[in-house]
Amino acid sequence: MTAPIKSSTQIAERITEAMLAPGTRLGERQLAELFGVSPTQIREALARLVRDRANLGRCARCF
Repeated sequence: MTAPIKSSTQIAERITEAMLAPGTRLGERQLAELFGVSPTQIREALARLVRDRANLGRCARCF
């Protein structure tokens, strides 16, 4: 699993498990530090989440 895919999965899990509250700003640097990856990989992960947001159900509008 690539870092962006793994990161997008981890971000999605935190959203759906309410570990990231609705409306939480998802800063690239903060997320990069949290998941131990580069900001570029986080940008790729967030882009993947935007593309796949239908899979997040009601939390798709959280970011």
